[in-house]
Amino acid sequence: MQGAVVDTNILIRIATGDIPKQARAASQLIRTYGPGGIILPEAVLAEAVFVLNSKQNYNLSRAQVRDCLKEILGLEQLSCDRTILDPALKFFATTKFDFVDCLALAYVKAGRAQKLLSFDTELLSANHK
Repeated sequence: MQGAVVDTNILIRIATGDIPKQARAASQLIRTYGPGGIILPEAVLAEAVFVLNSKQNYNLSRAQVRDCLKEILGLEQLSCDRTILDPALKFFATTKFDFVDCLALAYVKAGRAQKLLSFDTELLSANHK
């Protein structure tokens, strides 16, 4: 059993460093756990993508969001499904789809689901590329 689950604000502090004291504390906190000791739920990553990309918050480009979160996904302490999250971040950076749509697309592309069910014809079209 893992020791902790991480919240979005920890990811944001690490990604942006905008509140230096909290950024240092977040990094130190992560380092106190061994490999796989912290669960990173997909919903937490999705919220981080939204906050970082939002014009009302950090207004980072899609590529910037991908790059800073991909670096965080590289932390050995985090337990998450990188076979889904890495491609989802790539899809997010290279398409106009919301991150949650990119997650769904990543499940199909990774062979974890046979089909994508949606009324979004552009998303369905991307699934066949």
